[in-house]
Amino acid sequence: MSKIVLLLLALVFTVGLFVSCRASDTIVLAPPLTITDEDALRHQVYQCWNVPMSAVNAADLIVQLSVDINPDRTVQHVEVVDQKRMETDPYFRAAAESAMRALTNPKCSPLVLPPEKYQTWKHLNFSFNPKDVL
Repeated sequence: MSKIVLLLLALVFTVGLFVSCRASDTIVLAPPLTITDEDALRHQVYQCWNVPMSAVNAADLIVQLSVDINPDRTVQHVEVVDQKRMETDPYFRAAAESAMRALTNPKCSPLVLPPEKYQTWKHLNFSFNPKDVL
């Protein structure tokens, strides 16, 4: 990597901007989501999430999802990050399926995200923690 690209990356991380590198080697800068943005999204989605109370240690079932979002703020694709646990732990699978339903629930669509920050939120990793709603 050239010194100029390294310097640019160092500057971007210092300023706190989000960097997305594409296969075309284009660097896209976008403002980060604020804590207020993140809290509004979490509040919206958690209202559509039915935590499976019958699960053993439900409060310990943290589900991480990888989410692709369309420019109109609808969910395009969602998948569970921990696929191995999804396959082997029925309680985790129930929590994960419930979390995925929350993100695709029509009552929670479109997502409350600032349109001008699309480059920042078009792909998100979203964590569902039952402790936040129990």
